[in-house]
Amino acid sequence: RIDKLSDDGEWKEARVINDNYGFIAIGWILKPRGEFEDQIDWSKLYGELRKGNYRIVKEVYDNGNKIELCAEFTIE
Repeated sequence: RIDKLSDDGEWKEARVINDNYGFIAIGWILKPRGEFEDQIDWSKLYGELRKGNYRIVKEVYDNGNKIELCAEFTIE
């Protein structure tokens, strides 16, 4: 998902413009300290993002424990 940093400093999920969407859920097994790169077209789900601070959030499982990985970015 993509979250947007609000004016009050809270992360909130960006507004979804299409409720009819889905992603293929593929399991990837990574080696320790391994790297993974993926390309996702978010435009059909969120449209064009406006200026602001965002983060992409990806849920992953580590030995059966669900964790969220985040990467922040800014659109100027």
